[in-house]
Amino acid sequence: MRLARPLFDREGMLIAGSGTVLGDSLLRVLRKLAVQSVPVVDTVDLASWETIRPLEQELAELELRFRPETDSAALKLLREAAVRHLARRARRLSPDSTPSSEERPASVGAQTRPPRSGSQ
Repeated sequence: MRLARPLFDREGMLIAGSGTVLGDSLLRVLRKLAVQSVPVVDTVDLASWETIRPLEQELAELELRFRPETDSAALKLLREAAVRHLARRARRLSPDSTPSSEERPASVGAQTRPPRSGSQ
């Protein structure tokens, strides 16, 4: 099952977007936040942005996107960052890999946010 619409916390921060799969990690977050119910849709269809293509195809599409742009230092850094991200994701999702400490997601409890002004 997937979320039928986005979920927000009391401060308006996005918890999970529309179409997010109700997996174990999301369910743990929702329990921690004491969420009682969520609107869901039951579908197996995946949107094109939810599918992960082979690394070679992702890199080829990235090059096509950057081809019409004039080279600059900032654009070169952006392209390199995108290539690193795609390569890390491919390693993380490969069936024979174990995530390194750099690739492991931080726990929800470790994320902190400064208090909103005017609230105690």
